[in-house]
Amino acid sequence: MSRELNEILDESEALNPEQLLLQAEEAVAEHGGAPAVIGPVVAVPRPLDQPDTVAILDFGSQYTQLIARRIRELGVYSEIFSHDAPLEEVSRIHPRAYILSGGPNSVYDDGAPSLPPYVLQSGLPVLGICYGLHLLTQALGGRVEPARSREYGHARVQRTRESPLFDGLDGDLPVWMSHGDHVAGLPEGFEVLASSSNAPISAIGRGKVLALQFHPEVAHTPQGGRYSPISSSR
Repeated sequence: MSRELNEILDESEALNPEQLLLQAEEAVAEHGGAPAVIGPVVAVPRPLDQPDTVAILDFGSQYTQLIARRIRELGVYSEIFSHDAPLEEVSRIHPRAYILSGGPNSVYDDGAPSLPPYVLQSGLPVLGICYGLHLLTQALGGRVEPARSREYGHARVQRTRESPLFDGLDGDLPVWMSHGDHVAGLPEGFEVLASSSNAPISAIGRGKVLALQFHPEVAHTPQGGRYSPISSSR
């Protein structure tokens, strides 16, 4: 059994069942070495009276299923789609917002997955996570560069501006980072919303478009379920 799973089990008495399952899923994903999903997957049955839907575009992250789980915990229906899913396929769920997952690529690599034009053309709220942040930055005219050193592990971010993204959260925020690139230049009109010692641009926003360098979907970001980019747009 892996060290991470042993640690989870050792701490299980202090965890509720939902938290224990979430951490176990993360440990399996981190050791699986493969994307969590291939192709479109229904994350949760859609209630007939649920008008809110979120389309999650998967760019190869190990944590894509965890994103869907977090959205489900907010009481919102979501589906996961491949990053190259055509608009016609995504439109069938009538999304009210998009989430762009992380991924193993660099946006400047040959053949790296790109941002579908319909995401920004839709005018809907968008949340980019890690690689999703880099995609949005690149697509909107900002600059993404290799970081001096790859960051993988716990970090603390400081809010630099008020934003609905951090409503109800106080002080420095413990988060989980996993990236080799970083945003070196903001797209026009965007503001830095949070910063860390290794990632001065840890969160950015402009209107309905928000993006994070860190991963709010994992249990290593203790207050990740309280970030409100989707609930605040409803």
